[in-house]
Order: sequence, then C-alpha cells, then structure tokens
Amino acid sequence: QLMGYTEESFRAEAQKYTKEDLVFYAVVQTEGVTISDEEYTAGLAKYAADAGAGATPEALEDYYGKKYITEALLWDKLLDMIYEMSDVK
Repeated sequence: QLMGYTEESFRAEAQKYTKEDLVFYAVVQTEGVTISDEEYTAGLAKYAADAGAGATPEALEDYYGKKYITEALLWDKLLDMIYEMSDVK
C-alpha cells in the first residue's frame, strides 16, 4: 500500500517481472552468455564509479552480493548483444 499498489496491480507487476526473468534466463542459457571474472571485476568497478559518493566495488558487493551483481552484468551484456544485432542505431 505504501507504494500505491493494490493487491491486483502488485500481482500483475510480479507476473510481468517473472515472465521477463524467465525469458532472460532462457536466452542467457540458450546463447551461452556468461560473465568472466575480468568482466565481473570491470563491471563492478564501473557500477561503483557510476554510484559516486565514494562507493567502492567492495562496498557494492557486500551490499548487493555477487549473485545480484552478476545478474545485472548479464542483463547489461545481453542488452548490448541485442542492440548489436538490431538495425537500430
């Protein structure tokens, strides 16, 4: 209620995000998209720099966890791949 959702609208949003995640993981698995250790380190450093206010890679990793950060990096990589395959420039 604090966020302005009714139970029905919250359920609809949850279903939408669940479907997005299922498609995301299916594409990641089918295409064999992975994040190397080097990509993880570089991506985490970029996230820390983008966060500003003295954020460090270590602090972000402690707060969000490696699994969440890896997933975010996979999303970024997959979106970059889709953009590169499209004709939209």
